[in-house]
Amino acid sequence: MKFIAAVTSFIFLIGSDFASGAVHTWGYHHGVHPEHWKDLYPTCGGKQQSPIDIKTSKVKTDRKLGKFDFSKLSSAQNVKLEITNNGHTVQVGLKGHGLEVCGGGLPGTYVVEQFYFHWGSEDKRGSEHEINGKHFSMEMHVVMHSDRFSSVNESMNSTNGLAVLGFLFDVGRHNHKFDEIINHLHDIQHKDDHVVLKSFSLTSLFPSTNCFYRYYGSLTTPPCYESVIWSIFKQHIYISEYQLNQFRHLGRTHFNGTGDLINNYRNPQPLNHRVVTSNCRQSSTCSCGKKSKTRRSKKSKSRSGKKSKSRSGKKSRSRRSKKSKSRSGKKSRSRSSKKSKSRSGKNSKSRSDIGSKTRSGIWSNTRSGIWLKIRRGDNDSDDR
Repeated sequence: MKFIAAVTSFIFLIGSDFASGAVHTWGYHHGVHPEHWKDLYPTCGGKQQSPIDIKTSKVKTDRKLGKFDFSKLSSAQNVKLEITNNGHTVQVGLKGHGLEVCGGGLPGTYVVEQFYFHWGSEDKRGSEHEINGKHFSMEMHVVMHSDRFSSVNESMNSTNGLAVLGFLFDVGRHNHKFDEIINHLHDIQHKDDHVVLKSFSLTSLFPSTNCFYRYYGSLTTPPCYESVIWSIFKQHIYISEYQLNQFRHLGRTHFNGTGDLINNYRNPQPLNHRVVTSNCRQSSTCSCGKKSKTRRSKKSKSRSGKKSKSRSGKKSRSRRSKKSKSRSGKKSRSRSSKKSKSRSGKNSKSRSDIGSKTRSGIWSNTRSGIWLKIRRGDNDSDDR
C-alpha cells in the first residue's frame, strides 16, 4: 500500500510539473524531439504543418494579396518591450496601443503580440523555412492575433486566428537596428530571465521589401495548431557574424534549461497539395524569360545561322560547285572532247585516210599500171 501511495504521489507531482511548465514535455535536443511531437500533440502530425520548403518554381502570383499596411505599427505609442529566455528561444513581448497590421491579403486587422528567433550553430542552418532547399542562418517570427481575440493563446486554435510574418537572415555587415536586443542577451542566460528594453519601432527591423510568400500552415512548436496565415518575406535581413554568435552563445553556456537555445528549429514539413502564392512576380519567371530569350536567340541564331549557312553555304556551295562542275566540267569536257574529237578525229581521219588512200591508191595504181604495162609489153613483143 505504501508503494502504491508513493507511486501515485510521484505521478501527481510529475503531472503538476507538466501543467505548470516546469518540466519540458517537448524540445529540440532535450525532452521529446520534433519528430515525436505528434505522439504528445496529435495536431503536430496534421496535413497543414509548418515550416515548409518553398519551391519558387511552383509559386503562383496573386496580385489580390496586395501590400501590408504597417503605418499604425510604426506609429504605436507607449509600447513596452520585454525580452525573455523561455528555454526554447529568445522572445520579445510587446504591449501598447496601436500595434495593428492590416492589408497583405489578411481577412481583417491583426494585433502584434510578440516576436522571437530561431538560429543554428553555423551560418548554413538555423532558419525553419527553406527556399529551394536552402537553410538560412536565422529566422525571425512576428506573431499577430486577430483583433477578434484578446491574445495569442485565445486565438491559436481558431481558423485564421493567427498571422505570422517570417524574416530570413543572412550574414553581412553589423546591423545596429538589432543592438538593443543583442546587447541584452547576456542578461537572459538562464531560463525565465527577462529584461525590459528601450522602446523602438518594430518596423525598423523590417527590410524595405513589400514582396512575400503566402501559405496557410501551423505553429512551428507544440501544440502545432493549424491556424496560421504565413507571410515569408523575400528580402533577407543581414546581421554580422558577431551578432549571430551572441545568440549561439546562449546555447553553449550549458546553464540549466538552455540546451535548446541553439539549432532550435523544426525541419520542413510536407506541403500536402497546398499552394504557395506571392504578391510579386517570381524571380524564376524572369529567369525563364532570360532563358526563353537565350533559347529564342540561340534558336534564331541556329535557325538563321545554321540554316542560312546550310542553305546558303551548303546549297550555294553544292549548287555552285555542281553547276561549276557541271558547267566547267561537263561543258568543258564536252566542248573540249567534242572539239578535240571532231578536230582530232575528223582531221586525223580525213588527213590520214585521204593521205593513205591517195598515196596508197596512187602507188598501188601506178604499180599495178606499170606492172600491167610491162606484162602487156612483154606479151606484145612475143606476139610480134
